[in-house]
Amino acid sequence: MTPLLDSRKDSKRALILGAARRRFGRFGIRATTMQEIARDTDIAVGTIYQFFPDKDALIRAWVTEHCQQMHDELVNVLRQPVHAEDKLRQFLTLRFRAERAMREEAPMHEVAKAVRRLMPEMVQETVAAVFGYLRTILEEGRETGSLPSVEPDADSEILFHSLRGFFPTVDDPILGPPEEKTMLRVIDWFVAKWKLPRPKSQP
Repeated sequence: MTPLLDSRKDSKRALILGAARRRFGRFGIRATTMQEIARDTDIAVGTIYQFFPDKDALIRAWVTEHCQQMHDELVNVLRQPVHAEDKLRQFLTLRFRAERAMREEAPMHEVAKAVRRLMPEMVQETVAAVFGYLRTILEEGRETGSLPSVEPDADSEILFHSLRGFFPTVDDPILGPPEEKTMLRVIDWFVAKWKLPRPKSQP
């Protein structure tokens, strides 16, 4: 296949994914048909099936693309010329807002359920990636001396579990939705602890 044909194929695939993303985000998965995506893109249904044999394939491709975009955003956070604690706040705020969108938008909540059904391994990979990002940020804080008391391996796990209540699958009917400012206060509590001088080792 020539580079020109490859480019056209990639462009058509991106067009289909874009239309699917908009349809899924607005109407949900069940209410979206391949015929509607074909109409939105002005691409024949048969051609769409050549790229994606069913809606599940579309969901997998879209989620993979979305995760890559989120990964790129998080990597950009890690590259910011700011202190580790600021990176930590930015990183967790990005995740908080992404999870909130999943909860608050009914169609997106349906997509999240589909991901757990179709791609359980991606959920596990995402959790592992979050631990990795947290460790990287905390390691930087220790190395630069901005967080002298931090223990990256143990503290990244403690922080993760301490913040789990801010990333629920559905909002608590009694407590209501978690608030970003409250999450940031919890992070500030940890940061204040890690800023304390490292205890001197016992003889």
